[in-house]
Amino acid sequence: MQRITPHPSFANLLKSEDTARIDPDGPPGELLANLRSIYPPTKEALGVLAFAFDHRPARPGAPCR
Repeated sequence: MQRITPHPSFANLLKSEDTARIDPDGPPGELLANLRSIYPPTKEALGVLAFAFDHRPARPGAPCR
Protein backbone atom coordinates (compact mmCIF):
# COMPACT_ATOMS: atom_id res chain seq x y z
CA MET A 1 0.00 0.00 0.00
CA GLN A 2 1.30 3.45 -0.88
CA ARG A 3 -0.78 5.63 1.45
CA ILE A 4 -3.94 6.11 3.49
CA THR A 5 -5.36 9.64 3.52
CA PRO A 6 -8.20 10.72 5.82
CA HIS A 7 -10.80 13.22 4.58
CA PRO A 8 -13.62 14.85 6.55
CA SER A 9 -16.25 14.17 3.85
CA PHE A 10 -16.85 12.70 0.41
CA ALA A 11 -16.88 16.21 -1.07
CA ASN A 12 -13.43 16.86 0.36
CA LEU A 13 -12.22 13.47 -0.90
CA LEU A 14 -13.37 14.28 -4.44
CA LYS A 15 -11.68 17.70 -4.35
CA SER A 16 -8.38 16.17 -3.25
CA GLU A 17 -8.20 12.84 -5.09
CA ASP A 18 -8.20 11.86 -8.76
CA THR A 19 -11.80 10.80 -9.42
CA ALA A 20 -10.70 8.61 -12.34
CA ARG A 21 -8.80 6.45 -9.84
CA ILE A 22 -11.92 6.12 -7.66
CA ASP A 23 -14.33 5.15 -10.46
CA PRO A 24 -12.66 5.12 -13.90
CA ASP A 25 -15.86 4.24 -15.76
CA GLY A 26 -18.25 6.55 -13.93
CA PRO A 27 -19.07 10.16 -14.73
CA PRO A 28 -17.24 12.42 -12.22
CA GLY A 29 -20.38 14.52 -11.73
CA GLU A 30 -22.28 11.49 -10.41
CA LEU A 31 -19.59 10.16 -8.09
CA LEU A 32 -20.62 12.15 -5.02
CA ALA A 33 -24.25 11.03 -5.35
CA ASN A 34 -23.13 7.42 -5.90
CA LEU A 35 -20.95 7.42 -2.78
CA ARG A 36 -23.71 8.95 -0.70
CA SER A 37 -26.21 6.37 -1.97
CA ILE A 38 -23.98 3.63 -0.51
CA TYR A 39 -22.98 5.31 2.77
CA PRO A 40 -25.56 7.24 4.83
CA PRO A 41 -24.71 10.67 6.30
CA THR A 42 -24.07 9.16 9.74
CA LYS A 43 -21.29 7.00 8.30
CA GLU A 44 -19.82 9.83 6.19
CA ALA A 45 -19.72 12.00 9.34
CA LEU A 46 -17.21 9.52 10.82
CA GLY A 47 -14.74 10.51 8.09
CA VAL A 48 -13.60 9.09 4.78
CA LEU A 49 -10.38 7.24 3.99
CA ALA A 50 -8.64 7.16 0.61
CA PHE A 51 -6.39 4.14 0.03
CA ALA A 52 -3.72 4.22 -2.69
CA PHE A 53 -2.33 0.85 -3.74
CA ASP A 54 0.77 -0.12 -5.64
CA HIS A 55 -0.64 -2.26 -8.46
CA ARG A 56 2.16 -4.65 -9.25
CA PRO A 57 1.27 -7.95 -10.90
CA ALA A 58 2.20 -11.08 -9.01
CA ARG A 59 5.00 -13.23 -10.34
CA PRO A 60 3.88 -16.61 -11.68
CA GLY A 61 3.99 -19.18 -8.89
CA ALA A 62 4.53 -16.59 -6.17
CA PRO A 63 1.86 -15.53 -3.67
CA CYS A 64 0.53 -11.97 -3.84
CA ARG A 65 1.84 -9.70 -1.10
